[in-house]
Amino acid sequence: MPQAARLTDRALATRAWINALLHGVGLIAMAAWIKPGSLAFPVDERIRYLVDAPAPWVLSWVLWALAAVSMAWLTHGLASRIGGAAAWSAFGVSLSAAIVDISCDCLWIDSAAVPDSLFDFEIQQAVAFFGGACVANGLYTLGVVLLLRALAPPFKSIVGWLGWGVVLAGFSICVVAVTGPLLLIEAATGLTLLGYPVWTLLVVRQLRSVA
Repeated sequence: MPQAARLTDRALATRAWINALLHGVGLIAMAAWIKPGSLAFPVDERIRYLVDAPAPWVLSWVLWALAAVSMAWLTHGLASRIGGAAAWSAFGVSLSAAIVDISCDCLWIDSAAVPDSLFDFEIQQAVAFFGGACVANGLYTLGVVLLLRALAPPFKSIVGWLGWGVVLAGFSICVVAVTGPLLLIEAATGLTLLGYPVWTLLVVRQLRSVA
C-alpha cells in the first residue's frame, strides 16, 4: 500500500475513534446531566434542575455539539476515501444535519437561562427536541443510507448488516419522537448512538483491508 494511502487510513481511524469517544462520553452526560432537564420530566422539575445545575447542562450540550462536528468531519474523511457521488452526497447531508443539530444544541443551552414565560420555555425546548430528533437525526440517518450505497457491493457482511441496523434505529427515533412513548425514544436513541460509532470503526477497518 502506498505511504499516502496508509496516512489516509491512519487519519480516518483517528477521526473514527474521536467520534466514538465523543459519543461514548456524550451518552454518559446524557444520562447523568441532560435527562433531568429534558422533556422526560415535568416542566417544574426541569426548571428547578436548570436553575440549580446549569453548568453540567451547558457542558453536556457543548459536548454533543462537538460530536456533531466530529460526525461531519468523519463523513468528509469517508467521502474522500471512498469517492463517488453517493459518498459526497452523504457528506453534504451529514453537514446539513450537523448544522441543524448544533442549532438545536444552542437552543437547549439557552433554555438554561429560564425565560420569564413558561410558554416560551416549553416551546423552545420542544423545538430543540423535535429539530434534533426528527430533522437532524433524519438527515444523519439518510447520510448512513448514502454511505451504505457508496460502499456496496464489497460490504455485504457484518458491516452492511450493522449499518442497516443503525438506519432502522435512526429512523425509529424520528417516528417515536412524534408518537412516543418515552421509553421507546430512549431505546432507539441508545441503539443509534452506540451502533453508529461502532459501525464507522468497522467501515474504516474494512476500507483499510480492501485498499
